[in-house]
Amino acid sequence: MGGSIRIPSSMCGLYGLKPTSSRWSSVPQLMRSKHNYKSRLKV
Repeated sequence: MGGSIRIPSSMCGLYGLKPTSSRWSSVPQLMRSKHNYKSRLKV
């Protein structure tokens, strides 16, 4: 299933952002959870 959330969002109040490529890092970042486990975050 694919598509856009722009049209359905107008019906229920959701919204989506499409950031520019220079705005977000393309390298996965390491984060620590509340239990002190390392995990990767890719945005």
